Amino acid sequence: MIFLMTNPLLGPLVYLDGAGQPIVVINTLEVAVDLLDRKAGVTSDRPHIIVPDMMTGGLFTPFVGHNEIWRRMRKATQESLRTGTTQFNKAAQYRDSIQLALDMLRDPVNWYGHCKQAVASTIMQVTYGKSPPEWKYKENVANFHEFVDGITRAAMPGAHYVEIAPWMSLIPSRAQDFFVKHSKIFRSIYEDTRMSLDLGDHSLSLARTFIEDGDKHGLSQEEAYWLAAAALYVCPSILLWMMAMILFPETQRRAHEEIDRVVGRDRLPTMEDCDNLPYIQAMVKESIRWRPIDPIGLPRRASEDIYYKGYLIPKRTTMIANVWAMHRDARSYGPDAHLFNPARFIDEGTGKLKPGPAGTKEESHVTFGFGRRICPGRHVAVSMLQMQMTTVLWAMKIEGVMNEKGEHAPINVDGCIDDGLVVRPVPFAAKLTARSQKALAMIEKGTVDM
Repeated sequence: MIFLMTNPLLGPLVYLDGAGQPIVVINTLEVAVDLLDRKAGVTSDRPHIIVPDMMTGGLFTPFVGHNEIWRRMRKATQESLRTGTTQFNKAAQYRDSIQLALDMLRDPVNWYGHCKQAVASTIMQVTYGKSPPEWKYKENVANFHEFVDGITRAAMPGAHYVEIAPWMSLIPSRAQDFFVKHSKIFRSIYEDTRMSLDLGDHSLSLARTFIEDGDKHGLSQEEAYWLAAAALYVCPSILLWMMAMILFPETQRRAHEEIDRVVGRDRLPTMEDCDNLPYIQAMVKESIRWRPIDPIGLPRRASEDIYYKGYLIPKRTTMIANVWAMHRDARSYGPDAHLFNPARFIDEGTGKLKPGPAGTKEESHVTFGFGRRICPGRHVAVSMLQMQMTTVLWAMKIEGVMNEKGEHAPINVDGCIDDGLVVRPVPFAAKLTARSQKALAMIEKGTVDM
């Protein structure tokens, strides 16, 4: 698969035979838009990947086939994300961004863990409406990481022998234990939200909207538990952005200049500032494009024969979008597509954002997917990254660590921890310095005032 991702000589469509299962790898943005957007009616299904299905009871929205259960869940999610949860999203993101900056400055050695914890905290708050003092914070964050890591490893095509020999699904497996364990966890947190609502706590959250509107969407209790859990499947690129800040310091300098000009040094950034920070917005887009965390996305399945430019893609063919190759295509992103360069999304004449490549819509990249399967929580992920990046850069300077020779310790930009569908950078050291004592004091006061 690495060969397919990185070989520039391969054509727009590559056919593979996976033990009798036809697989088509889509390598260009044009073909992906044609097949996965414009033909979404016949390319929105998922292949039946046995182990993830066992791990989630067939109820985890990103993995569910293009059927009536998926349609109910998708509609409920879209309507919930259009309601007042937006305001709660902003409050949770603001609090966690300030806490992240303080944690990183107080304990810079463990910045990697602080970033992962901040993402988990925000997503859990947006999903269930629980702020850290009100619940078993560390336990639930640990469960969050165990769940996300488990399903992303299992969903990698060919990750388990049972995908090749389906009869092996008859053998009791740890996948079923995983389902039982996490069903209990999701049920417990969801019912805690219901109990809080009954006691008069009307904190906004996705779970609250599912509780109040579940009957309207025809959701069973178990579907509602797992639908809320689907919101956890968001993995923003803050870790890769940290790497970029060290490797491409000129982009950090430009971001500092924009933040200082718009926000100033006498107050903390707010969510409202993000709309006036086009370079930060471009930096978010570029962080997601430069090193996509899910370089081949979740596979699709053709629900009927597809004829495309003289090729036949048979019914039940597994279709894989090579997001990595699309984001490295010089025709879409220029000859420096392999570099981190937020300015590619800026109109240097006006200083405003400019449209991305054709077919990428407002995102300017395709990490969030295509067509009917595009990530419904993408706006939450983007706003979370904008607030985190803005607050961290307002508060500190990010540099590489010097070795004993007085040289910057090298960072393996291509090294990664392969968690199946999701890849993360290998942990690396960073030097984090408050931009001023006043900035540190304001961040400390900001966490007290929350």
